Amino acid sequence: TTIDNTPDSPVLSSPANNALDQSKNPTLSWQTVSNAASYNLQVSDRETFSVLIIDEANIVGTSIQITDLGNFVKYFWRVSATNSDGTSPWSDVWVFTTADNIPGKVTLLDPSNSSTGVAINPTLGWQEISNAETYNLQISELNDFSSLIIDENITQTTSQISGLKNSTTYHWRVNASNVDGTGSWSDVWTFTAIIAAPGQTALTYPANNATNVEINPVFSWNQVSTSEQYILQISNSSDFSSIVTNQNSLADNHYSASGLSTDETYYWRVKATNAGGESTWSESFKFSTFAYSNNMAASKTISFPSLGDPASYRSTDYVLFGLPGSASIDIKTLLAGEQSQAWKLYWDNGKTSDYFVAYNSTDIFKSETGRAFWLLNTRPLTISKTLASATLNSSGVAEIILHEGWNIITNPFNKTVNWQQIQEYNGISVPIWGFEQKFSQSSTLEPFTGYYFDNSDLKLGRLKIPYILTINGSLPKTSAENDFVKISLSADDIFDELQIGLATEASNEKDSFDWRKPRMLGNEPSLAIEKSYVNSETEVYASDIRNQIEDDLAIWNFTVIDLSEGVAELDFENLNHFSGDYEIYLVDKSKYKFIDLRENPSYSF
Repeated sequence: TTIDNTPDSPVLSSPANNALDQSKNPTLSWQTVSNAASYNLQVSDRETFSVLIIDEANIVGTSIQITDLGNFVKYFWRVSATNSDGTSPWSDVWVFTTADNIPGKVTLLDPSNSSTGVAINPTLGWQEISNAETYNLQISELNDFSSLIIDENITQTTSQISGLKNSTTYHWRVNASNVDGTGSWSDVWTFTAIIAAPGQTALTYPANNATNVEINPVFSWNQVSTSEQYILQISNSSDFSSIVTNQNSLADNHYSASGLSTDETYYWRVKATNAGGESTWSESFKFSTFAYSNNMAASKTISFPSLGDPASYRSTDYVLFGLPGSASIDIKTLLAGEQSQAWKLYWDNGKTSDYFVAYNSTDIFKSETGRAFWLLNTRPLTISKTLASATLNSSGVAEIILHEGWNIITNPFNKTVNWQQIQEYNGISVPIWGFEQKFSQSSTLEPFTGYYFDNSDLKLGRLKIPYILTINGSLPKTSAENDFVKISLSADDIFDELQIGLATEASNEKDSFDWRKPRMLGNEPSLAIEKSYVNSETEVYASDIRNQIEDDLAIWNFTVIDLSEGVAELDFENLNHFSGDYEIYLVDKSKYKFIDLRENPSYSF
């Protein structure tokens, strides 16, 4: 009898059936079969074992390590035992699945997504992947990464980048790799590189080597398009070792300085800044402030008609007169002879009645800063004195004290002052009225000359007159700046005038086109427009400018005060100011006469 000594089928041990996350290099083991001389192992990724990955025979022991399996693959395996009598049937088929050992998806950290103002040499960072051996970083200006600026393999979880462009948006991503493969890309993040530092600016005012600059100048320089702020330095040394002013967060390209000294040399420079950094300093400019002495030499001769007897003089022979400076001199000390016989002096207190005050030896007749008077003298007045200069405040400004109503003011300085600049500096549009036999608006303040200034509406406490002033602003147009119809009166060598007309900028209420007429010292032939506005009394105006002609008819009323004994004449200029479609008539109500001014622009009576 033959004995069958063929081995039994082995019983599998490890990995357990249906085991997961197994190594790609696992050790497979089974139980010992007592009469087995060797074992056979088959491994396949197919349940039918139609394709064998491992087919190993003559295994002496009960375990074997296999290598190079795939990631996340299900494997089937079985074992048989062999001896000299034969081979056993295959064991039961067990299955195990290898782990997925490819690195996972990277998480980006820094700079955060959609960051702005990122340096152009930033350090990019991401979370570590435990089984990663290397990382691949890609940066592109394009969101599809079709063109790469950076494509590098690194072993760390940070990378410092260089060569990026300012104000440019970049896309970036990272993946991780090891021997088992490469993981998926991280999410795509973006960042925008910081703006470039601004360029150098150019200084504009005060100009280089400028002289006679005010002590409160408005420094200005060219705007730099990418600048967010400016730094201004003013020094009294060319190397800026001693700083007078340091302004380091100026939002605009200008700065109003104060506190500079007169007759001093200064240096100044500016740099522009933004989030990207600072520009280089501009070229430094040098300037000198105006020299201002505590005293000044005053020399002036004022002429008067030589009529001898004061009773022979008329109101038109008076002059408006004032002294520059702040000498506080009693005006009487400048005049020879007795009051009323050799000279007459009046001050205007601004009231609506009893406004002319004759000389009375009080302090109001002292030559305080900017104060002026009506003066009549029977002989020329010659002034040759050293006077105390007008006191300047810290901004280099002399201040004229005002009362309400009309004020007679004079130039506090011994030089011509532009009135429009004074208007701009004080934020007003009121004119000044000079007097040379008649009132007329003046564009300048001249030394030793008085001017009427209407403070009725403004109610200013002080009128500020800078010694040096540069302003580039603009004021609303006024009646003195337009070609309106001028009505002129001449009577007995006395002259007066008014203005009427239309302006689109004008309104039917009181505005910058309508000015009260200064009051004359004494009674002379004159013209007057009597008007009243809302909440105001009837007053005398020198102009009546309206917005438009309504219903094809407009009437301007004015009064002629004729105190002459001879023939008086009215003349009308600039009648073409009114459209040629309009007929223009002068109506003399006292004589019931109508004059066609288109045919004859003059009227005698």
